[in-house]
Amino acid sequence: MKNVCAGLAVFIAVVNIILFTGCKDDDEKKVEVLSVTPTTLTFTADETQTKTVEVTTNADFWFVEKSDDWVRHSKSGNKLFISVLNHMSTVDGRTATVTVMTGEAQPVDITVTQNAREANAFSINPTSLSYDANEIGDRTVTITTDAESWDATTDATWIKLLKQDNTLKVSIFEENTKSTPLTGDIKITAGNAPGITLTVTQAAVMFLSAEPATLLFKADETGEKPVGISTNAISWNATTDASWIKLIKQNDVLKVIVNEKNTLFSSRDAKVKITADKAPDFILPVTQAAAIYLSVDPESLSFKANDKEKLITISTNAESWDATTDETSWVTLTKQNDVLRVTTGKNDSGLAREAKISIIADRNAVVTIPITQAK
Repeated sequence: MKNVCAGLAVFIAVVNIILFTGCKDDDEKKVEVLSVTPTTLTFTADETQTKTVEVTTNADFWFVEKSDDWVRHSKSGNKLFISVLNHMSTVDGRTATVTVMTGEAQPVDITVTQNAREANAFSINPTSLSYDANEIGDRTVTITTDAESWDATTDATWIKLLKQDNTLKVSIFEENTKSTPLTGDIKITAGNAPGITLTVTQAAVMFLSAEPATLLFKADETGEKPVGISTNAISWNATTDASWIKLIKQNDVLKVIVNEKNTLFSSRDAKVKITADKAPDFILPVTQAAAIYLSVDPESLSFKANDKEKLITISTNAESWDATTDETSWVTLTKQNDVLRVTTGKNDSGLAREAKISIIADRNAVVTIPITQAK
């Protein structure tokens, strides 16, 4: 009886241990973990080699998301294989993110960087072109590059381009008739080097004018006369060889100064040359009139009581002349070309009489002719 009781007690104890142990395993939850090595990958622009990332997790499965399509991936077991597409066509680097995820574990990001290809060597000479307004023809630009090819384009309709080996021929085929310059850009590219913009400028047509276009001074006139200068040039200048003329520039005005009278009986002429960059020169004629001379023949007149007419010959370089008298009651004057006809009435007053005739060719050219008529 004692042995039976002892065996039963052992059996009950063993059963209790088994039951207790089984209940404890079912109640506990498994904590998921996730780690990757490495978390950064760097590729060159033309690198095709696949790189391996070790994934460590106690989860039954894991998966991947990526931010850009240029990153490629595959997986096998606990390994993640990452590669990238060729990046030889640009000089800019790029970065993407590959995220490894599983269940409730914290996701892990892998930073993928692809360096840019080193840019092609590329330069041009010259770096800009300038043409005169009336210049047409070709200019040559030398292209230096290690790229397999290069190209050039422009939207300027007045520019023509021709590629020849390592040179670019830039042709201008029409003059610029506008008063503003023309500007056009040529875009030149070579491989993955940064593009170069070649600026082509065709200067504005230069104009130059003066107002008034001529100057006239009287023989005894001194002083200055202003001439307005109009031009699109940056600056202008004026010169003259005439010693009797002085020039002063003031902004867009040229002051022409005559300091002395002309005492000659012939006019004197000078030319003022006005220049402005590549504009046609403007010639400003300046004239100072001749000094006026005036002579008469005869220099006096004597009439008998019944004389009616006598003639006076006028000599002058003035454009015109005139004659007046202080005794219009018995003296009549008639101009005929260079002759003055003097007519008197019959003197029946019983007394001799006198009069004066003034010949005027200019304010400084006046001759007075005395007239007498006997009784």
